[in-house]
Amino acid sequence: MTIENIRKQIQEADKLRTDLASNYRLQFREPLRNQISEIRGNRDYTPSGKDKLIEAARKRESRKLLQFAQRQRQQYAELLQKARKEAEAVVHANTPAVDAELEQRFSKRLREVKTEIMLSDAKKGKQLLTEFLAETGDKPAFAAKVKDEYAELIQPIINSAGQDLPKYRAELFHMFEDVKVKSRIPEAGEAQDLFEMADAMLQAKFFDQAMENVVGADYGQEAKVYVNDPDKYFELYPTDAEEVPKLKTKPEIFAEYEAKQH
Repeated sequence: MTIENIRKQIQEADKLRTDLASNYRLQFREPLRNQISEIRGNRDYTPSGKDKLIEAARKRESRKLLQFAQRQRQQYAELLQKARKEAEAVVHANTPAVDAELEQRFSKRLREVKTEIMLSDAKKGKQLLTEFLAETGDKPAFAAKVKDEYAELIQPIINSAGQDLPKYRAELFHMFEDVKVKSRIPEAGEAQDLFEMADAMLQAKFFDQAMENVVGADYGQEAKVYVNDPDKYFELYPTDAEEVPKLKTKPEIFAEYEAKQH
């Protein structure tokens, strides 16, 4: 897994959503309007017959639309879920190892600092902690070790803070946030941003509000309600999940006959 792969998955998902308006117009809106125009222009149909055929056309085409929405939404979600999972793995990846001798010396220094803070008051303890944190430098492994033992390091400062406790809590919290950032591998920050982006995209509607309104105007309220939740629609109407025949069915042929003036 790489940052580039994660970014590519998010971009592919974003393109599905970006292309949605044009795909909808070409595959659904224009064909439906052509069908409606053809029905309305047929002089053999009665006014009531035209209304019934137009409603039937909307119903038929809305099935295709909801099937399309289901496929696209599923592909969109799969890309983002994969991106989110891989980004999370990068964020929580093990920090690279450091030289064994350096690690041993750092661990010894960490034990010394714990003792020094324990024997100091809150002000001196915080100063010692600040100076020690600066020693972690750009070594994520050292920062990760401090992060794991941070609660123990700050406990004596908290215990001796007295009425200044709220101030010390706030300062120690911000210091801890800095330690967490330092403990991440270099790619972790960008991976965290990509994780949050993928998560936000998953939470957003696939068809935005403007597209929902267009669908409602073209296909009616039911299509508008379910275009962002086609799975629910097909749970309620499982037969509508079946592929729509390309040729006219017998009921449709009969409906056209019934719509004509006899």
